[in-house]
Amino acid sequence: MLLLFYATECALKAVVLRQRNAASTEALDDSLRSHDLGALTKSLRVSAEVGRDVEATYDRRANQGRPMPKVSLARTHEVWRYGANLTDDSNARVKVLLDRLRDWARNELSL
Repeated sequence: MLLLFYATECALKAVVLRQRNAASTEALDDSLRSHDLGALTKSLRVSAEVGRDVEATYDRRANQGRPMPKVSLARTHEVWRYGANLTDDSNARVKVLLDRLRDWARNELSL
């Protein structure tokens, strides 16, 4: 899932770079150089149909029986990167969203 997140992020940034005729992300605002897919989709004016759930929160798998706070999409990569997990339902929802965003970006890039 972590690699899918980063692949989707890169695809969205490629669309931004193409639209702005920029050679690198250094030409982008700080908000677009982060891992915030919500900021990227907003900047790209991704349709609500494709981008739905970008602003949703997701349930983390309980840690030693204790419930964990929900996490935004912008922070899911940190959950996975540091070895934690989302619930199976949340993982499935995030995967569907990332697939939709990646497919949208590929279409924009004519790939």
